[in-house]
Amino acid sequence: MRIKNRNFETFNDGNLVVCRAENRVILADKVRLRYGNKTVGYKRDMEAKVIHEHIDKMVAVPMSGHVTAMDVVLIGDVQYEILSIQEKFDSWPPCLYLTLKKIPVMWKDMRNEG
Repeated sequence: MRIKNRNFETFNDGNLVVCRAENRVILADKVRLRYGNKTVGYKRDMEAKVIHEHIDKMVAVPMSGHVTAMDVVLIGDVQYEILSIQEKFDSWPPCLYLTLKKIPVMWKDMRNEG
């Protein structure tokens, strides 16, 4: 008999790139990861509104020590800042939940220059 694991995470919605950024300039790629889209819950959404933030997307990515809240996430041509990182050790495989907000004005991309 198969034991059902309700906390199994999948990362089959696409690829994202975590980039090192400073002073509104994207400097270098840190890591490329697969991601899975997550639903932003009511509580998380309300907590963001209390501090006058808007959550545009929430994704699950495999556990990585390379992701920090100071990084920029690129999904396709869209740039996101990381509002919060939540480690999920009670899922299989262990993962990170990234709460993302779109960057309204595109940051300069210096990854391919010089």
